[in-house]
Order: sequence, then C-alpha cells, then structure tokens
Amino acid sequence: MTATRDWSFVTMVVLPFGLKSSAQQDTSAEIGADRRNELIFSSDPFSAKATLPGDPRFYVRTETKSDGTVMFTDFNGGAEPPSVLGAAIARLLDSVDTSGRLLFRDIYPDWQNDPTGRIEVERRIRFLKEAVNDLPHDVTRGRTLQIWEEAGKICASLEACGQKS
Repeated sequence: MTATRDWSFVTMVVLPFGLKSSAQQDTSAEIGADRRNELIFSSDPFSAKATLPGDPRFYVRTETKSDGTVMFTDFNGGAEPPSVLGAAIARLLDSVDTSGRLLFRDIYPDWQNDPTGRIEVERRIRFLKEAVNDLPHDVTRGRTLQIWEEAGKICASLEACGQKS
C-alpha cells in the first residue's frame, strides 16, 4: 500500500480556462523563440506523438482507449515553455473525440528516486496547468484539472466538473 502524500501545494487556482492569474506569465520570450511551428507529429494505429528537434526530452504521446478516454502515456515538455507543450497537446487532440476523459499518466515517473524529484514534479504540474489553460475552450469548457498520486506516480485528468476520477 502506498502512503498518501499531501499534494495540496499543486492545487489549481480555479480560473475560467483562457484567463491567467497575475502570477502566470508567458515565458516564451524569456526562454527564447517560439518553437510551436517546429513540432513534429506522427501516429500509428495505436497512438500519436509529438517531438521537437533539438530538444530530446520533449515528448508527448497519446492513446485513445475503448471507453473514449484520451490517455497521455508520455508527457514531458523538455526545456520548452508551456505554450509549446500546450500546442502539442492541442494538435494531438485535434484528431480525437475530446468529449471523454483526458488522462495524464506518470507526469514524472521517477520522482521518488530523484533527489530533486519534488521540484521537478512541481515544475511539470505547473507546466501542465499552463498548457491546459492554453487549450481551446471547447476542450476545457465545464472541466477541472484533478491531480493525484497513484502507485507512487503522479497523475492528472481533465474531468467534467463534479466528476471523480
């Protein structure tokens, strides 16, 4: 049995999607040129993925399950700003039915073995929140982002308001 940890430090400030709090800033200018137009997308019968040349850690992969759940099995924004990650997510969602659950598995799978793991978990969750906030309104309308730990791994889902994961 896995001990339950307090993830309240990552609780999302509830804002209507598309609005940013004063604490949220677009980091694109700080990090460098906007690289959204450099994303490379590919797919096979089971999944779709996004990569970015020059950033070997940037990798997003999604599968659609038989129950309609769109599951992001791999999710790493590398060194890119959340806007690039959001663009990759949005493009991957373009070709699937987004009326079901959006599930992000293993946001940082090895966080417990990494001496700076909690810091990286916080960074990846912050990036996820910012990337989700940049998704089209028709994907986010009526949904909330839920974050939890399951079997030692950090997961998140974009659920209909009031729905429990």
